Amino acid sequence: VFDSLLREIALPKISKLKIDKEGSDYCFSLLLDFDEMSKKNVETENNEEKRIDKPHQRIFFGAPGTGKSYELNKETNEYFGDNYERVTFHPNYMYGNFVGAFKPFPKVLKNSDGSKKKDEDGNIQETITYEYIPGVLMKQLVKALKNQDKNYLLLIEEINRANVAAVFGDVFQLLDRDRNGESEYVIATSKELQEYLKKEFDGYKLEENVKRNLGDDYSRLYLPSNFYIWATMNSADQGVMPMDTAFRRRWEFRYLGINDAADSNIEEFSHYKFKINSTETVSWDKFRRELNKKLSNLNIPEDKLIGPYFISKSVLEDADLDKLTETIKSKVLMYLYEDAAKAYKPLLFAEGKYSTYSTVCKYFDENALNLFKGNL
Repeated sequence: VFDSLLREIALPKISKLKIDKEGSDYCFSLLLDFDEMSKKNVETENNEEKRIDKPHQRIFFGAPGTGKSYELNKETNEYFGDNYERVTFHPNYMYGNFVGAFKPFPKVLKNSDGSKKKDEDGNIQETITYEYIPGVLMKQLVKALKNQDKNYLLLIEEINRANVAAVFGDVFQLLDRDRNGESEYVIATSKELQEYLKKEFDGYKLEENVKRNLGDDYSRLYLPSNFYIWATMNSADQGVMPMDTAFRRRWEFRYLGINDAADSNIEEFSHYKFKINSTETVSWDKFRRELNKKLSNLNIPEDKLIGPYFISKSVLEDADLDKLTETIKSKVLMYLYEDAAKAYKPLLFAEGKYSTYSTVCKYFDENALNLFKGNL
């Protein structure tokens, strides 16, 4: 007992300890297993090779249309290929949707020979049973635990539109990662989650470090170094849920400036034009930059300004000028009138051209540049 206790507390698995007792004295013999040490070094090198040079938890944030999802998708394709899942948070999104929960589930009744049981009218008979239904995080996490040689990503769009404290629940504790990318702390699993993990890993050969962290009975849970969580956040949206400091500090934040995407693709954006009146066209990028200057002069914060992708790329690339113009009119004017410049209408729009939303639209059709005070 003393031998095994000392080994577990003080000695690594790469050593062999022999203890002999002579009277009241103990004689210790320690042998190092160099083959095992070599395996550990190879394992460490392989883990270093597969790790990507990006934070395990990061949030892209900025004004609407700055290209947060576009940038995130580009890096996702570069580093993860098809090994990712995407989910969008909303106010009714809960822990059971994200992590998993015990839920009612329909089950087809079967006869003793394995065939489906039917009633006298030939209808297949079913009953309601309960089983653990994994959420998107748990399904992606299981893949990462099974395949340690691949990187897996969970993408969360609009992370601040749900109550993140309720959605993450006890998984919040796992977001603390050590220098290698694994969770610093483990959490206890519920009975139903234990049974689900047993079923998922039954007959599957897990790596030793994974088995050790999960426990023989899967009573513990952690996030491995090959599992990443990236998200987008639009702080300009009204009615979003606040994030507390404890949650925020577990993420790396990357801010996308209002002109970052357009400046990096300036030639591409110079081709996007729409009709400013019945005979002339104007650059969408120049138009929104001038509009942003006016909004900034009214002390409207940057997260309320208009990014280059405020109008989606697929719409901007549409060859139908009338359709593009109509889309810009409806999206931009509604955003200005009902949100960003709601309290600044007299200062933003020209005199007599903003009494109603329909009036604003009418003057936009006549000449969009003259719609605004001092023109554009």
